[in-house]
Amino acid sequence: LQSALHAAPVSQPRNVLFGNAVAGTVAVLYSYVDDAWLPTWLRVAVVTATAISAMSWIGVVHPPAGAAALIYAGTNTLNGPGPHPGRWVYLLCPLLLGNLIAILAATL
Repeated sequence: LQSALHAAPVSQPRNVLFGNAVAGTVAVLYSYVDDAWLPTWLRVAVVTATAISAMSWIGVVHPPAGAAALIYAGTNTLNGPGPHPGRWVYLLCPLLLGNLIAILAATL
């Protein structure tokens, strides 16, 4: 999106950074719900739908951010209650760092 459709609103840096931040935060917050209450097959659907709704409500829609939330919800091994500081590292790397690199590459 950032390279081929650079004029599209969904590929602007604001949408890329904040859309991924919103989707990542939703995914991490849902990871605190135990698998007994929200099994992985259902978590993937609920997290993705909630992330897309939150991005739309805030006005920072970025379609790949929904996929980032889906991937985190489907592959996270830290689901369930308890302190896992590694959950929030996901927002910094790969999301923030990867998107900053993608924005830099698209603007060059």
